[in-house]
Amino acid sequence: MKRYFAKCAAGSALALFAAPIAAQDGTTELDEMVSVMQQAFAADPLTQQEEARLPALSEAVVKVMPDGIYARMMTDMMGGMFGVLADHMDTMPSEEIAGKLNIPPEQVQEYDEAVRKEIIYLIDPAFSQRGRLSMQAMTASLTKVMAEMEPGIRSGLARAYARRFTAEQLADINTFFATPTGAVYASESMLVFTDPQAMAGSMEALPKVIEAMPTMMASIAEATAGLPQERGFTDLSEGERTRLAKLTAAFTLLRIARKTQKFQRLKTEFL
Repeated sequence: MKRYFAKCAAGSALALFAAPIAAQDGTTELDEMVSVMQQAFAADPLTQQEEARLPALSEAVVKVMPDGIYARMMTDMMGGMFGVLADHMDTMPSEEIAGKLNIPPEQVQEYDEAVRKEIIYLIDPAFSQRGRLSMQAMTASLTKVMAEMEPGIRSGLARAYARRFTAEQLADINTFFATPTGAVYASESMLVFTDPQAMAGSMEALPKVIEAMPTMMASIAEATAGLPQERGFTDLSEGERTRLAKLTAAFTLLRIARKTQKFQRLKTEFL
């Protein structure tokens, strides 16, 4: 189980930097995902009264989120994760070994640890080093990205403060932040969430989340039970198969012709 979560954590983070796949309209799937996320988290404009509070927020927001804080948070969080994951960089999941050897995963699961390690290093002599260097590169890249996100997050934080607190409350907050204790609290208020104690506390709930998964999956199955089953190619009618083939062929040609003047003509002709 530890091997599985270590691999998933590293793989998920590295996926953030994977090359985007070209979509049919010239954008990328990553572009489309970003657009959907931006729409999902779109915020209503501030009122005039809330807008008027923004100038008084600059001091408070900078104290709560000083320059470089996201890089520090990323370093603190990934530093702790890296130490744990690094201990598991000398192994890989049974499914991955099976895929490389083209054998059933069940067969790999029967191997003891010594056999698994020998197989891994026969396949990739630099496996452990590759994993460690990948984690280091990933951490450095994520830290840079998080630092670049700071201005936008700081601006959003100011707008959130303007919406949630009155002018009088903001004055009280600034007064508190001006005290020695308030200044320390402001500078540590975000970093505290990456503290090992806070992270460990959040992990205490992980078993409950895993335990709840079967119930969650059952509820999903129940909610979708009345829907028609998904169909495979063999389940389609002859007309549907023809249409599907035409669609896929059309978009293949559109992708080839995208940089030419034939784009609109092909789109009209095939679709």
